[in-house]
Amino acid sequence: MHVPAFVIFINLLWSQITISEVMFDLDGADSPNEFVELYNFSDENIAIKNWQIADKYSTDELLPDGFTIFPANQFAVILEGDYDGFYDSLFPEEVLLIYVDDLSIGNGLGNSADSLYLINESGVVISEMGWSSSIKSGYSLEKIVLDFDNTENNWSRSLDSLGTPGTVNSVASFTIDVGIDSVYVEPFPIAPFQEFDLFIKLKNEGILTASSQVYINSELIENTEIEPNQSELISSHESGQASGANTYFIEVTTENDYASENDTLTYNFHIQYKFGDILINEIMYDPFSGDPEWVEIINQTETEVTLDNWKISDKDDWQFPDSTFTFDLVAGNFAVISGDLKDNYLLQYDFPPLNNSGDDVYLFDPTGKMIDYVSFEDSWGGDDGFSLERISYFMESNNPQNWGTCIHPSGSTPFSENSIFVTALHQLGTVSISPNPFSPDGDGFEDETIILYQLPYSNAYLRMIVYDVTGREIALLTDGSVSTNEGTIRWDGETRQNYTCRMGQYLLYVEATDRQTGSAWKSIERIIVAKK
Repeated sequence: MHVPAFVIFINLLWSQITISEVMFDLDGADSPNEFVELYNFSDENIAIKNWQIADKYSTDELLPDGFTIFPANQFAVILEGDYDGFYDSLFPEEVLLIYVDDLSIGNGLGNSADSLYLINESGVVISEMGWSSSIKSGYSLEKIVLDFDNTENNWSRSLDSLGTPGTVNSVASFTIDVGIDSVYVEPFPIAPFQEFDLFIKLKNEGILTASSQVYINSELIENTEIEPNQSELISSHESGQASGANTYFIEVTTENDYASENDTLTYNFHIQYKFGDILINEIMYDPFSGDPEWVEIINQTETEVTLDNWKISDKDDWQFPDSTFTFDLVAGNFAVISGDLKDNYLLQYDFPPLNNSGDDVYLFDPTGKMIDYVSFEDSWGGDDGFSLERISYFMESNNPQNWGTCIHPSGSTPFSENSIFVTALHQLGTVSISPNPFSPDGDGFEDETIILYQLPYSNAYLRMIVYDVTGREIALLTDGSVSTNEGTIRWDGETRQNYTCRMGQYLLYVEATDRQTGSAWKSIERIIVAKK
């Protein structure tokens, strides 16, 4: 309910006629259809001959339309002298119409502030009221309880446009109106499983003292009494809860409450996530022409996370996203966030443009807490249509050795495990060969050997060369290709000259060079080619 700030008056004389409604600001030109409504709440007919109506600046004589008697328990409407019939369809037959002796009521009623005085033939002010703020154009100001004083909380804007001239006011039942004014929690933000207090501010906008009951999720938490035009703060101490969105349904019930629309409220808030619950996993900052930039994230928790108002930013000062998406990210699964609507990407309209030379990428949860952060440089990898991939989850996000260029032929791996992903780093490199000996004779039994390697680097250039015992190069198995810290390579015994090597002993030379530091690890292993 909108209640403007009033100028409060003390009646000079208690009267049984009251100003009951005022139309001072129509939609468009106010003249000639401003009006003032009166009500005679006595049981007697009252003569109103030679009465006047005045505002702050001018006084008008009242000219009843044919009669000078104001009937008991009836309305009368004071109209401007040039009234054009605008409200005729709204007037009941029995209403008393009264005109002022010139073209406006008073000096023309002020839209933002004015006062009204109803004056009898003896010069006594019978009723007076005033307002000191505007209301929505086309709506009237109505008195709630006609036989109560003209105090601030006994007036309200009409529910419908044009008001109710000559009939019962639309706000006549606003004697009791307790509603939920606001809801908040403290402290805020709330950490996972941190206890907090839920505060509910109630306000009685009616004119009578009200007894109310407050419920949270259908559980009664408080009985309270609220004086007219007063507020009451109700609190409930809540136990800690897990990260994520929380919803409280709040309801206040009050007997004979008129406006039910402000009696209930669904309050949503978020409890912070922990740093690292969701990780930045892959960054496409230099896509092929026409393709979007994007950031892939992965849910590292053991539960589903609702991505509601999460945000990717290139600045550490969080601001609420211009547009929001809602997506349930299953534990261990990936989501891709972009500024372009493509495939199954989550669209964030204010997704930041990523610099090809390097940039900062921040991931914020709905409370504004930073959950992950990467400050990458182009030297880390990823360019010309190839993404920058995270190598492991156990190494921290801002470690250059934890990132590298995607080695998948497509150039990126959105929604799937990174091409250079490793689960653990090995302190020492190892190479194992099986079967050894093997017999590449084409009989279908042990025709090839499998070389299993584990490197002490997360991302490295890998070379494997087979030599004979005289030191001649027999086969080049891999020549500086990018590799994760473990993998397998098969050798079928074929030489560089495309013939099958002879039986005997051969040496496998393994060299891995860390892509970030340039340090190298080397190993020499023996391979036996035998006849079966």
